Amino acid sequence: MNYEEAQRKQINKEVEFIENHIHENLSLEQLAKVSTYSPFHFQRLIKGNHWRNTSWLCETSSP
Repeated sequence: MNYEEAQRKQINKEVEFIENHIHENLSLEQLAKVSTYSPFHFQRLIKGNHWRNTSWLCETSSP
């Protein structure tokens, strides 16, 4: 498994965690711990080119 595949696997693990805890107030530290990255590296991963479209993280259901 190369670096990109490993990173994609970690991101998928993170997405699953977020989906399972969508109604909770998750901290950067919690998310980083699940992904096994440091908070600093996880933040860079999200802000970087790896997750270009993160709008789904901010979706809310309308009444």
